[in-house]
Amino acid sequence: MISGARTVGGNSTDGFLFCKAMVILISKFQIFLDYMKTSGIILFFFILLHFTSLQAQVQPSGMIGFASDSDDKSYISLAIDKQPVTFEFNSFSDFKYGIGQHNPPRSSVSIEANTGWKLVYSADQNLINQDGIHQIQADNIGLSIEILSQNNFILWQNNETEKLSLSPTVLLTGRKNKNNKGKSKISLDILWEMGTQRGNMCPSSLLDQNLKSGTYTTTVQFVITESL
Repeated sequence: MISGARTVGGNSTDGFLFCKAMVILISKFQIFLDYMKTSGIILFFFILLHFTSLQAQVQPSGMIGFASDSDDKSYISLAIDKQPVTFEFNSFSDFKYGIGQHNPPRSSVSIEANTGWKLVYSADQNLINQDGIHQIQADNIGLSIEILSQNNFILWQNNETEKLSLSPTVLLTGRKNKNNKGKSKISLDILWEMGTQRGNMCPSSLLDQNLKSGTYTTTVQFVITESL
């Protein structure tokens, strides 16, 4: 009888200690949750769940105002890499800070002319989701240029990142050196970025825009014309 009483008493004590331990554990877990809320970690995981994947694709396209094979007439040629430029957003950092500020995707461009010229770009439309309904504003995309080589052109360019717009925007102009009457060449790269909020790009991060997941696309037209 005494031995049985001790056993029952022991189980009661163990149960009390277990409940006490659970109360302490729950209390510590609540403190941990409060810390996570304060530090934004819960928001981080929510964003990862909400934005499973977002892809943006830009299709460069080039057009020449005119061209002539005769050296005694104005001549302009434009060659542009028409490979799609793709941005993959998969992480909190991608949505918060954007892609392309470091190691940006590039499109190569080559221009040959015996006259002054102007290179203008514009988007055909905002970036459209595959569902045909949701959009991302074009100004979330930014462009800048890097001159690789050139001869006999006096150039003007905007050294800041320039937003993509539905309206034609001058990217680069070249004026011929008067002492050179033949054709001259220039090679450059267009540097792309998205969601970085630099220059005159959209000042809101993609994170703040509550975008629908999926693939968004647009076409960017580059048009070169004579500019005397």
